[in-house]
Amino acid sequence: MSRLTPRSESPALLRLTDRDEEVLVTLATKVRLMTLDQIVRTWWGRTPASTATRTASRRLLRLVSSGHLATMRRPARSELRLTAPLAVWKPGRPKPAFASLAQVGRSRLRGPVRSTRIYLASPGTARRICGVTTRPPRLGEVTHDLHVATVFLYFRLHRAPEAARWRAEWMPDPARLAGKRRTPTATPDALIERARHPTAIEFVGHYTPDKLLRLHEHCAARHTTYELW
Repeated sequence: MSRLTPRSESPALLRLTDRDEEVLVTLATKVRLMTLDQIVRTWWGRTPASTATRTASRRLLRLVSSGHLATMRRPARSELRLTAPLAVWKPGRPKPAFASLAQVGRSRLRGPVRSTRIYLASPGTARRICGVTTRPPRLGEVTHDLHVATVFLYFRLHRAPEAARWRAEWMPDPARLAGKRRTPTATPDALIERARHPTAIEFVGHYTPDKLLRLHEHCAARHTTYELW
């Protein structure tokens, strides 16, 4: 694992822009990680293409050196272009074809694994913004987590009201706080909070049909609609 190691800078000395804050809030409360490409196209999209990556990298380096962000290289497969869910289930409807969905999830993630730079909220940033810290991704989780970010960024661009209500899996769960038991292995990647029942969001990676069935049972028991991406 390699890290950027710039000269440290006090967080108090770096004036955060609105763009900085949005990147930090996204990484603290919405997704576990983002790649440089994801950040550039989302927050530096109006910068000339010839300089956008360099400009963004310099700013992110400042955010790392000041302790707002953490960065590392981890193995990951190339990002897929996701524009619609593979399946949507609502209470009362038949179960999706989990065997077929699992096959799609496995077959589309066959590209080469490459060393990929990722950015995460630092523990200090996470505590400041939401009071909850989350662990760095394990080696086998990076491809999955960067695609959860892909889905969120799609929501941000095309389904903004729902993106605003997106709650990541590590954020405090009202059901758990109320004393209801939560099944960790079935917890979806995110929930879109609604007045009555939320909508669960899950990116389908190298999943078995049984794993998808457990997620279905978790959501069905809570009368929760879900989208499989």
